[in-house]
Amino acid sequence: KQDQEERWKLTITAGAGGRVVGITGGGEVIVSAGRIKGVSEGMTAVSPEGLLVGRVVAVGERNSRVQLPIASGSRIAVRVGEMRVKGIVRGTGGGMVLDEVAQGEAVQSGDRIVTAGSDELYIEGVVVGRIGQMLPTGAAVYRQADVTIDINYQKISFIFFL
Repeated sequence: KQDQEERWKLTITAGAGGRVVGITGGGEVIVSAGRIKGVSEGMTAVSPEGLLVGRVVAVGERNSRVQLPIASGSRIAVRVGEMRVKGIVRGTGGGMVLDEVAQGEAVQSGDRIVTAGSDELYIEGVVVGRIGQMLPTGAAVYRQADVTIDINYQKISFIFFL
């Protein structure tokens, strides 16, 4: 875990980055970095603190668009807690929900959620958030929970690309 964090710090230091210059109504931000700075579609976008901001969905010469994980239709393969329990985080249009966690798995409020990398959409190990409140699911096969995030997407001003 620590080695992976050190690699990110080096990548963030050396990697492309840009200022957020706009926010769309569709759960995306526009960033002042494009092909000229080495940004390409599919790159993972992170905050200066290393928290997940999203995924590059379109790239121009000087700008790019990043889909936020809170966007409706966003799906991220994740691992939860120290046991690295598999799950999916879905964007709800204004927040995120952890889903597809088997009922018998030991997850609880406060557990850290990181990208799994298994969906090949995001690199592995980027912090998405933490489990907030567990949601009632009745007799369903999977458990669900609200995801608490440590980033305000409306106020983020700079993004790095991995």
